[in-house]
Amino acid sequence: MIGPADLATLQQAGLLPPGKYLLALHRVRDGVFWARWAVRALLALGVAHLLAGIVFFFAYNWDDMPAMAKFAVIEAGMLICVAGAWIVRIDRPAGQSLLIGATVLTGVLLAVIGQVYQTGADAYELFLAWTLLVLPWVLASRSAAHWLVWLVVACFAAGLFAGQALVPMGLLQREEVALPPALLLIVALAAREFAVTRGAGWLAAEWTRQLVLFAALAMLFFSAFGYVFDWHDEALGAAMFVLATAGGVYAFGKLRASFAALTQVVGFTGLFAMAVGVRLIDLLIDIDFSDLGRSLLGLGLVIVWLVAVTGSVGLILPAVRHRLPEGRG
Repeated sequence: MIGPADLATLQQAGLLPPGKYLLALHRVRDGVFWARWAVRALLALGVAHLLAGIVFFFAYNWDDMPAMAKFAVIEAGMLICVAGAWIVRIDRPAGQSLLIGATVLTGVLLAVIGQVYQTGADAYELFLAWTLLVLPWVLASRSAAHWLVWLVVACFAAGLFAGQALVPMGLLQREEVALPPALLLIVALAAREFAVTRGAGWLAAEWTRQLVLFAALAMLFFSAFGYVFDWHDEALGAAMFVLATAGGVYAFGKLRASFAALTQVVGFTGLFAMAVGVRLIDLLIDIDFSDLGRSLLGLGLVIVWLVAVTGSVGLILPAVRHRLPEGRG
């Protein structure tokens, strides 16, 4: 029976036109598909609630629990998760969910160690240790959801390292703490694309590309936006945003053609162009709301510019899709 993954393969091979993909996807999603989806969704919700319950259990009963009990509960939970994943097999959703549980409990254990022994470690050291310790489980589980959880922890480690180490050392400014996590996401996206081309089907789902790309572009965009409007004078974020969007156009237009990814890149580029245009109009007109004539002129120019950029994006996207290799996007 043909499934969604098979349709993606047919589309990439040029055997299924982009305009027919959604219709074909609707046809193959039968009752069996939705039953399997419901089971996996309930499993994910159950694991999330269980892990949240463990965390809140410690938060509520922290003062009443002896140190040994704290360690025993967490380590027993980790042992049950790892052993359970091995028993049910880590290539099945249940086994992958159990390894995700072990990953979360590893972070809880490190936090408890820091609280009980008052190690004095910075927060980024906790998250860095967490990232490195659970990496073998992430690779073993071959689960996109597990990879995403690990990536979130790694981004926290990168952001905290920037704020607690690089900023005090003078290597970054406070306004640039989002740049290391954004760079990490770009590297992770590149690694994802390389792994998929080498047969890592467990990362091939389109949401793994779109979610990471959106997070990276959003972080860089807000840093660039702040520079454009003179909220800070650090141009590194703006430069990284321009390079990231240019690289995205090349990567998802030529190397790994994807109309959805290009839509994100073009959309963020359009927003950045809007911001630059509004800033330039403000500098040229020197909009003063106490001067009605100048205010109306400035507002009119801003509206014209926003409409022009929006219209340009609307014209660019169909042209981009038409130019993509057949069967892609």
